[in-house]
Parts: sequence; C-alpha cells; structure tokens
Amino acid sequence: MSTAARLISGSVASWAQIGVTMASQIVLVPIYLSHWNVKTYGIWLAIQGIMSVLSMLDMGYQNYMGYEFLRLGRKNMPALCKSFWSALIFGVMISLCQILLTILFVSTGILAFFLGESDTKDVILVNAAGVVLILQGISWLAVMTIPGLMVKVLAAFGYYPRMAWWGFVYAIITAVAPLVAVVMGADLLGAGIAFGFGTLLYCLIFYVDLLKLLKKEKIKFSLVNTTAGKVFI
Repeated sequence: MSTAARLISGSVASWAQIGVTMASQIVLVPIYLSHWNVKTYGIWLAIQGIMSVLSMLDMGYQNYMGYEFLRLGRKNMPALCKSFWSALIFGVMISLCQILLTILFVSTGILAFFLGESDTKDVILVNAAGVVLILQGISWLAVMTIPGLMVKVLAAFGYYPRMAWWGFVYAIITAVAPLVAVVMGADLLGAGIAFGFGTLLYCLIFYVDLLKLLKKEKIKFSLVNTTAGKVFI
C-alpha cells in the first residue's frame, strides 16, 4: 500500500471511529433510558468517566512509547525489540496498579462517594457499579494496555491504517454489546458483563492478527531494558 493510500485509509478509519462514538452518545441514549431509569444510566456514564481518569497514566505511557518506537523504527531493531518488551512489562504493571486502585475505591466506599450515592439505600446498585468498574479495569489490561503497545510498535512499520480499522471495530463492539444486553433486559451488572464478554471476543481475534504481524516484522522477545521506564523518573 502506498503512502497516500495508507494516509487516506487511516484518516477514513479515524473519522469512522469518531462517527461511531458520536452516534453512541446521541442515538443510543434514548434506548438506554427506555430500559433503565435515569439514576442507573447516570451511574453507567460515571463508570465510563472514572475509567477514563484511571487510565490516563497508561494512555500517557503508551503515547510516550509510541514516539519512542517511531524514533527507533527499522533502523535499530535490537533496541526496538528491547524497548517494546520492556514497555509491555511496565504497561502491565501500570494496569495492575490501576486495577488495585479500583478495588481500593470499591472496598473503602470511595466509589460510592464519587457516584454521589454515599448515603443511598440502593446498596445493590452501588455494588454492581463496583463490579462493573473492576471488570472494565481487567478488560483494559487485556484489550487496551497489551494490544495498545503492540499497535504502537506496529505503527512504526506502516500498519497504522490497519490498526485504526481495528479501533473502528472495537468502537462498534463496545457500543453494541452492552446495548444488546440492556435491550434484552439486563441491569447495570449485566451490561458490564456483556461489555467484558464482547471485548474478550474482540481481543481473541485481534491478538491473532497482532501476533502474526509481530512475527512478520521480526519483533522478537528481548531482555528487559529499564530505559522504557525512564518516563517515570
């Protein structure tokens, strides 16, 4: 694929992903509210917002390493492999800390405070929100942290358009999976489980493609390079 074709394909995929996100925020709201009450839907949105805040460090690290991978590129494959595998280790550590922080929020009642439900009698709803947040934290590790770094390193080899289309598919799945569950009568916890199940299926297929490309580009396992963590120093 030529440079122009990759540019066009990547741009179309990015705009398509933005379109799906906008549609899910506008078109799907009435559907949710026709099956849930306002409080339940508000807590669902709050969970997404809290997850976005918790994942900021991980996203920042991925962007940092993405530029590092672009700087190294094909011209320094040994250093690229070291940086990539080291980044995976640091990325997993960040995600695990993120999951532990989520569990701490849930177990100490901080999550209920964030949701504005610290005095609520609806303990079941708050507990369901905690479980959903933990499930999303685990899903983030499996679907965003590890594959995210794989995507960043493959972008250095010209695979950005392909990865962008995978992002488009992910946007559709994460929008549709919980919606289908809600339409079928699922509560907050059921929607969270459907979200996790949908991302798991996506992840299994996505990993096959990622691993095939990593093998094709000879991005082999290498010993840890601690400079991958210098962004924290």
